[in-house]
Amino acid sequence: MNTDAGTICETVWQRWGATSSNLLQVLIEIQDRLRGGIPDEVLERLADKSGLAVVEIRGVVEFYSFLHLVPHGQYDVLFSDNITDRFQGSHELIRQFCRLLDIEPGTTREDQRLSLDFTSCTGMSDQGPAMLVNGLAIPRLTADRIATIARLIGTAQPLDQWPRELFDVDANI
Repeated sequence: MNTDAGTICETVWQRWGATSSNLLQVLIEIQDRLRGGIPDEVLERLADKSGLAVVEIRGVVEFYSFLHLVPHGQYDVLFSDNITDRFQGSHELIRQFCRLLDIEPGTTREDQRLSLDFTSCTGMSDQGPAMLVNGLAIPRLTADRIATIARLIGTAQPLDQWPRELFDVDANI
């Protein structure tokens, strides 16, 4: 196993309390720290530590659209593709996004800057259409917001320097 991946796996596993009940949080953090996909060696190490089978852990990774077995782009964008977002115009916004950034859904650009795909839900149906960028929700998408996001990605602006209002989520409950 890659030494860095092994160290990261061990550190994250211990930080989350070394129990399989925290597997999702462990996988998310490992992927973030490895800046990409979760390699087979990590799945095997987590299986040894958790008592779960590798296939069970792989199943968790494959179930969640924000987890990956192979590295994705610097910006991993997932558009919500549920019926509510569709009624709110998400498909036209996706087409605009693809035109602006020269990408097709289900792909990663050759420069590794951007991966684009769909997710069944972002949890923002009351504030859609919505997307996830590196796991962070961006609700209330409009043509203007898509243009701003495309510009930020196009100039490789670090996510922590994006305008905070893009990520504002209303508490409607």
